[in-house]
Amino acid sequence: MAVDLLGGDSAPVAVIDGALLVAEEQPGVQVVLVGPPDVAECLLAERGAAGRFEVVAASQDRMSLRGVTRTFGVCRKTISRWVGKKSGKPARL
Repeated sequence: MAVDLLGGDSAPVAVIDGALLVAEEQPGVQVVLVGPPDVAECLLAERGAAGRFEVVAASQDRMSLRGVTRTFGVCRKTISRWVGKKSGKPARL
C-alpha cells in the first residue's frame, strides 16, 4: 500500500503513525511511504522504527505543460484533447 507522506491535514505525523498502526495490525500489508525520505526517516527514528518502511522519494513540484509534452512525447494539442476528454469539457491550455 503506497501512502502519500504529505497527504492530509495532520501530515506527516498522522501518516507515519497510521502506517505504523497498519504494519502492527495487518502484518501482511506492505506499506510504502511516498514523499521526502528525510522527513520519513526522521519521524520513524523518533518512534523507534527507523528503516521500517520503504520510502519512495517524491516532491510536490507541479509538472509544467512543457514537461508533460517531453515526458509523453506528444504535442500540446494532444494533451489538450486528453484533458478535454477526461473532463467532458473542452480544455484550454
